[in-house]
Amino acid sequence: MVTLNVLYLVGALLIFASIIASTLSARLGVPLLLLFLIVGMLAGEEGLLGIEFSQYNIANFIGQAALACILLDGGLRTSFQSFRVGLKPAVTLATWGVFATVMVLGLFVTWLDRRRSDVH
Repeated sequence: MVTLNVLYLVGALLIFASIIASTLSARLGVPLLLLFLIVGMLAGEEGLLGIEFSQYNIANFIGQAALACILLDGGLRTSFQSFRVGLKPAVTLATWGVFATVMVLGLFVTWLDRRRSDVH
């Protein structure tokens, strides 16, 4: 029972720190993600709270769930007008970004295959 109470307390403190970080971010003009990273570092094993990190599967699940919430929140807050403004540049950048990534990876694999063939 004590462990559950400590878990609730630490969770509440982290949520409170996140709310304070959000307020500070708006006032200071610092990206919110940077402040969240700082809060996470302070809560970690070598930080002030000293939360031990040994359950990687749970951390992965929580990270993916948080990312899904962030994306959902961003999508719900985006107005249709701003979506229309950014659609063409986003599609263009995504297309050229995928093309450039495929080209660089293809050139690297071709070089690696030729080098491997020369060795044998």
